[in-house]
Amino acid sequence: MNSLKSLVRNENTRLSITVTLILLVAVAIAATIYTFRKAATTPKPVDDLAYTARGSFRYVAHLIPNNVFDTTAIESDANEALFKNLLERIDITYSFQLDLGDDVVVEDKPLEYEIVSILKPDQSPVPRVTTLIPRTAANGQFTANLSFSFDQILSELTSWQQQTGITTADAAFIIEVRVYPQVVTPYGVIETEFSHPLTFSIKNTTVEVSGLEKSFAGSLNHIEEVTNRQVILYRSLALMFLILTIVLLPSWLGYVRTVKGQPITDDDYLADIRQRYGDIVVEAIRLPPPRADQTIVPLRSVDDLARAAEGLMKPIVVVRESGGYLLTVLDNMDGVRYEVRDRIGLGTVPEAEQVKLEAGANTETTASMSINLGQ
Repeated sequence: MNSLKSLVRNENTRLSITVTLILLVAVAIAATIYTFRKAATTPKPVDDLAYTARGSFRYVAHLIPNNVFDTTAIESDANEALFKNLLERIDITYSFQLDLGDDVVVEDKPLEYEIVSILKPDQSPVPRVTTLIPRTAANGQFTANLSFSFDQILSELTSWQQQTGITTADAAFIIEVRVYPQVVTPYGVIETEFSHPLTFSIKNTTVEVSGLEKSFAGSLNHIEEVTNRQVILYRSLALMFLILTIVLLPSWLGYVRTVKGQPITDDDYLADIRQRYGDIVVEAIRLPPPRADQTIVPLRSVDDLARAAEGLMKPIVVVRESGGYLLTVLDNMDGVRYEVRDRIGLGTVPEAEQVKLEAGANTETTASMSINLGQ
């Protein structure tokens, strides 16, 4: 308790603690405002209905009579190479199915689809798009059949090259199926478009096929507000910190007022001196009168006296006297007596007071320097 009183009576320490508490209150207020501006909930999508769309291409490439293959028809499952000069006609079958899973029963799955062809030489920025099957209605699934002459494709490609000046023989012929569902379910409407291209990459001598299978997984969902536990934790901590600092600041200010209103006791003063200077401080009831051959050296402050005591390896003797304390270091070997009069809370001793003190101390020359613990 004496140590805490010493902190209060030390002006610099008291001011530092007060400013620190005020800053902590400001930080706590700012942290609380910041955490309460953060959203306490986070939107999270919750799946209600998962669905899949699957498309599959199958083709039969019809060949002109040749000595390369022992057949005139190559199916897509055979994975055989297609030579451009041997191709006569390609027949294509496309199958599509929209699956809503076993948990949802929907009688009608209305959708529309269209199929287009896209011819695009490699160096051409503009493709040629031709509608093969216009928008057609279906119910959840459909199958479409197409057939085209490969000679006609090559003829269109040659015409394009002549008109545009493109010299490369490489091109892409694409059959693209576009599906537009409008399926009403208990969880909403499925209307995500589905596109499935089958690409014939025409090279110098061969035709490469890609994109036979494609599937798409989607879902209908709703948004739920989920509690953000981290934000709630930060809010709680900020509020606890704010309450703590709000309680501490007025408690500290009240304690400061109480301590400043109390007289400084001998125990308080000695506790402060011992805290600052350690075991070299001793308390005495009175001091022996100075000898006739003894020199009295007045010092300006208790710090100067403490340095003298450490240098001489002597204690600081504290004696209570009227109006304050007399602190003395006795060096009997050299016949020197170092003194400081400390008047607690009164500041520097006025000149008239000093004369009275000198007269009362048998014409001793004294100086005093206040530790000013009462401020």
